[in-house]
Amino acid sequence: WCAPGPRCCRSAAAPAVRRTNCSAAVIASGLASDPVTADAFLATFQPAGVGLSGTYAGNTGLQPEKATSWTVGSTLTPSQISGLSISADYIHLDLNGTIVPTGLGQGIQSCYDSPNYPDTSSETGTNLCNSFTRDSAFQIANGYSLTFLNLGSIRVRAVNISAAYPIDLGNLGKISLRTNAYRLLKYETAASGDFSLDGIRSDGTFSRPKWEIQTSARYEKDGFYINGTWNYRAPTRIFSSGAPAGPELFPFNRYPALNIFDAAIGVDVNEDMRLQLSATNLTDVTYGGNLGYLFQDYYDQIGRRFQATVIAKF
Repeated sequence: WCAPGPRCCRSAAAPAVRRTNCSAAVIASGLASDPVTADAFLATFQPAGVGLSGTYAGNTGLQPEKATSWTVGSTLTPSQISGLSISADYIHLDLNGTIVPTGLGQGIQSCYDSPNYPDTSSETGTNLCNSFTRDSAFQIANGYSLTFLNLGSIRVRAVNISAAYPIDLGNLGKISLRTNAYRLLKYETAASGDFSLDGIRSDGTFSRPKWEIQTSARYEKDGFYINGTWNYRAPTRIFSSGAPAGPELFPFNRYPALNIFDAAIGVDVNEDMRLQLSATNLTDVTYGGNLGYLFQDYYDQIGRRFQATVIAKF
């Protein structure tokens, strides 16, 4: 960090602040006597770029994570189709002060980008400028000491759509149809809490598909029931720096859509006892396709399984 001077400062959220702080650090180290000679030093300084050792410790000063959120939605129950219900909700969530392990690079960055340099305590709860030292050549030295901080932020924007429709078959029983579709519009994280500095999008990655749909059908008659559920996950991609990775980085970078089926059959023996046999993940989907097998990206590490259940009331 702070090298080479001009490029380093251009990459900062507040270049003038970082330049001033880097210059002050050079002067404090005794390698320059004024801002002009400090800037000259930074212009040619090259960090060693070697692995460094240090320690992590707990932080008793951590605070609860805080979020602000709001949702808006509506429900449609058309009179022309008795029993049909359709609802949609928009979800807006901002989570701040998430607890994150502070990396060395992030600690250095937060120190030199702070308007309160050389003490970031008022911003991060601990002084990150004291978490590392520099040697006589202005290189970062071994022995850094870092901790967990309330520093990160998360943004979530999503839409959830659900529908339900019962079908009365008279003496033949009843069928209940349900579906729920979750559309993830944005999932963005910033380890520093500043999205303009290190915000990373991950909506569309294997762990956060943009579409997740669950549809179920249930038949009931005289205490007997059978239920089937289809779970769908849209195709996803490998991401790099908050964007889908191209073939120059990963020749194979697309995970296929996943279709998972569950089923259950049961009977209410009486008001106090129910017997049920259920099957989860009937198609035995474990990895996210061939790419998931290659990178050990599991959807379900167990796979197909069956369960017999007896529920009794006493």
